Amino acid sequence: MFSKTLLPLPIDAYPQNAKTRWEHLERIRLHLGFVPCDAGQRERLLHHLTILAHALPRSMALRHAAYRWLQQEKIVRPGRTTLRDLMTAAREAALQTVYAMLTSSLSSGQAEKIEALLVAVAPLSEGPGADNEPGFRSRLEQFKTAAHRESPESLLTLLDQLRDMRLIGLTALPALGEVHPATRRLLAGWGYRYNIWHLRRFTAPKRHAIVLCFLHAARAEITDSIIEMQDKLITSIHNKARKRYDDVLRATEETRSRAVEVLEGMGTLVLNDSIPDHELRQHIFALLPSDDITRLVEGCRNLRAGADGSPLGLIHHWYGYTRTYSPALLEKTPFQCAEDSSLGRAVTSVNHLHLDGKRQSFADAPVDFLPRRWVKHVVRKDAQGAIVLSRPHYEPALLTTLNERLTSGDVTVSHSRRWTDFEEYLIPRPQWVAHRTAHYATLDLPLDVDAFLTRLNDRLTTITAAVDQRVPQNKA
Repeated sequence: MFSKTLLPLPIDAYPQNAKTRWEHLERIRLHLGFVPCDAGQRERLLHHLTILAHALPRSMALRHAAYRWLQQEKIVRPGRTTLRDLMTAAREAALQTVYAMLTSSLSSGQAEKIEALLVAVAPLSEGPGADNEPGFRSRLEQFKTAAHRESPESLLTLLDQLRDMRLIGLTALPALGEVHPATRRLLAGWGYRYNIWHLRRFTAPKRHAIVLCFLHAARAEITDSIIEMQDKLITSIHNKARKRYDDVLRATEETRSRAVEVLEGMGTLVLNDSIPDHELRQHIFALLPSDDITRLVEGCRNLRAGADGSPLGLIHHWYGYTRTYSPALLEKTPFQCAEDSSLGRAVTSVNHLHLDGKRQSFADAPVDFLPRRWVKHVVRKDAQGAIVLSRPHYEPALLTTLNERLTSGDVTVSHSRRWTDFEEYLIPRPQWVAHRTAHYATLDLPLDVDAFLTRLNDRLTTITAAVDQRVPQNKA
């Protein structure tokens, strides 16, 4: 009954005449109050999309934004091809603006540095075709190389890449902060995707803008990789120390059992009056060879020393391993600690120690940052009773604590994507002050918090009243 009222004829009997369908569409448009998307409206849409394209460079996001604007302005949606052309024009115009914004302030020396990154300097591989153009690696390509496995060598390679990128000096240009992060990600993705031969075919502003955004993203990617690799390396050392500790516990238990057996056998020989004193040693060695006694004595010493209940005491066995990368890690990684924190002073102290090579200065290294479980291994007493620091335990303790503080957020890493300061994820305060009014207007929100709460309260009151009116008639 309801369908017949709305549509008095079956849908398959609807007129297929184009003129009739057009007339019906016009009547629907007039009834809803929409206007055609003529040349003037398309110009308005193009202007609107050009503004949005700075923050929405992806086609899908831009298309949905166009749909919302057309519906809000009550404009008939244009054809798919027309909308695609408008989006393409808006996106290209926005990107041209970004190219100009990023490159207008570049000096001639900075432009030359960018071009130098796009010069092939070494072949990628040997063999047939190695001398072809695509077979050569540029300095830019070297920043795209990811580490295949966790090792001190791979970590040092990443640290060298981070240092080289810092020396280039193109990753902290003020203009990069003015570009919307979504657009920066788009251009950086092109930098990862295209090789130098593709990039050199672009116009200079586009080529330079892509390289700048790529370097900015690659710096964050390399920094994150350094932190993650260091975490895996120090974790692997703790796992090895734990395994060795378990082995020591098992060996200690075996030594205890063996010592009881040997003491029983040797005591029996000593108490045997039939064995002359000058032959006692010979009988003991006949019972237990000299090598076995040596191993047993060493095991007894370990047994007497006892286990401290923690594998951290065995970390020093891998001090030489961590030393292969820890100086470069602490020097080149931009760790950010709280002001005047003991951990920050410890990093600075160890850096100075690595640079100066003065072992005697290690006695002044800060220990306030050490968790309690580390103190008994790091802080010790020498033969004269003086307090000394065990460097083979101190540096692994520092690296471990850095990892733990990074996870908790107490320590951050500059220019990182994952480990940076939380404030870096937010709109910069000066920029927020300048654009706050525009953002609130876009969201249709009042600037005054009391006005916002009043609006919410009025809305809640209205909804509650409407529900109260309907409840008596609600049979459910």
